[in-house]
Amino acid sequence: MNLVKSLRWILVNSFKDEYESEIFNQDRNPQILYVGPLHDQAATSVTTLTKSPTFWEEDRSCLGWLQEQRPNSVIYISFGSWVSPIGESKIRTLALALEASGRPFLWALNRVWQEGLPPGFVHRVTIAKNQGRIVPWAPQTEVLKNDSVGCFVTHCGWNSTMEAVASYRRLVCYPVAGDQFVNCKYIVDVWKIGVRMNGFGENEVEEGLRKVMEDEKIGKRLKKLRDKAMGNEARLYSDKMFTIFKDEMK
Repeated sequence: MNLVKSLRWILVNSFKDEYESEIFNQDRNPQILYVGPLHDQAATSVTTLTKSPTFWEEDRSCLGWLQEQRPNSVIYISFGSWVSPIGESKIRTLALALEASGRPFLWALNRVWQEGLPPGFVHRVTIAKNQGRIVPWAPQTEVLKNDSVGCFVTHCGWNSTMEAVASYRRLVCYPVAGDQFVNCKYIVDVWKIGVRMNGFGENEVEEGLRKVMEDEKIGKRLKKLRDKAMGNEARLYSDKMFTIFKDEMK
């Protein structure tokens, strides 16, 4: 915090929150400039990327399967790319709970961790029952925008959180490390667009999925939050912050 006082600017990959006063102040050091969500800026830029900006190879075969599912029925599960997964025993427990739920699901799970799934699980859910798909890495933005996805079981990484908000997807939270716990607190208690699970037992998973998918008010809150974070007013504010930074750099 002492080092921060010596900085002139801090650019934050976020949006100005309704609970905060006007942060920008010419006399303040450092100046805190909200320039995000950068995910949304990139997605709407005139210069679009020809390839998704990820270090992992996406398995796009799951998109066809998603198209065959009913609207708002699929559970999408991903715990991110850089955070160590939740642990082998919890992966097995979650797998069995998902199977028991009978709900269709798409799970992005690294091949190394797929080896820890219960015996016969992959065959049962992907072939025998056609209940789900398991891929090493999914094209997440496209998955979340697909109408078949009903909710997102997530570690609450910031990029994943903002991608979910941009796509109006409800969140089932299981934070693992760092800022994910703060993000989860906002998702569950401040924005109220998701629920938190403390474990992956069959009853816990079913209850969490039921609560998040049946709460009609969550949909209204998601729309309000998306407009606040990524609507026209938010874009203008972000552009203003970029302009201030650019002009002062000159």
